Amino acid sequence: MQDSISQRVVQALTLELTGQERQRLTRRDTENLEAYRAYLLGWLHFNHRTADGLAKASAYFEKAAKLDPAYALAYSGLADADASV
Repeated sequence: MQDSISQRVVQALTLELTGQERQRLTRRDTENLEAYRAYLLGWLHFNHRTADGLAKASAYFEKAAKLDPAYALAYSGLADADASV
């Protein structure tokens, strides 16, 4: 669905993109939907800005990283949560 939306935006703007630029627009950070869901839940709890919220955020970011070890955003979120404690 995200790919479809981004392609429609590109078409609406009538930009002429190279193949590499088109790839960058449709790139996903992870193909693992469970990892992505855990990452989003991590940010949900992170934004509560409480000790409990930050602990839950760390746990979700760690789960996302375990589900997809190549998911850089999960590690970034984990670092943010750990630095905010």
